[in-house]
Amino acid sequence: MASPLFSLVSRRFPKVGPHFFASPSRLAPSTNPSGSCGLQPLDLSPEALDLVNLVAGGEVSGSGAKMTEAWVRNKPGMASVKDMPVLQDGPPPGGFAPVRYARRIPTKGPSAIAIFLTAFGAFAWGMYQVGQGNKVRRALKEEKIAARTALVPVLQAEEDERFVKEWTKSLMWEEIIMKDVPGWKVGQSVYNSGKWMPPATGELRRED
Repeated sequence: MASPLFSLVSRRFPKVGPHFFASPSRLAPSTNPSGSCGLQPLDLSPEALDLVNLVAGGEVSGSGAKMTEAWVRNKPGMASVKDMPVLQDGPPPGGFAPVRYARRIPTKGPSAIAIFLTAFGAFAWGMYQVGQGNKVRRALKEEKIAARTALVPVLQAEEDERFVKEWTKSLMWEEIIMKDVPGWKVGQSVYNSGKWMPPATGELRRED
């Protein structure tokens, strides 16, 4: 029974017969006209001879080392990866389906205009309360000023009365103490600037 490789070689190279595989030699036996037995080369390419020699159990020569499976299958092979067809992913026929990329936020709760009006109303009400508070503070300030305006004359009158009493008493004591100093004038200002100076009321304190 013939092997698959022998069948492949026989179909590709019809000149190769079964007797060729009996010897690993690349030459087949033949008889010349003189009657002597000689060797006659077959009309095969180096690649074919390498293939036959490989089937017969021999070694492949250097020229057959470039034999590839594509050559055995009788199909054009590739000398480089650059010969490979370029495949690039592309869209399907008709293009891709539309993709929703926008964020879809559910429309629930108050609208933007409602939020704006609510915030504006709260701000307006707060400013109104600030204005009312300013009015109250101004009224309290005016009341305090009015009370002080009414009380200051009374308090100043009491202070003037006390000052006159203490000043009179001070002049009396000054006259007693400085009676032996010639040329001393009781109540005369000790400042020589010619300007009126308020009396030093701090020295005229109450004894009680």
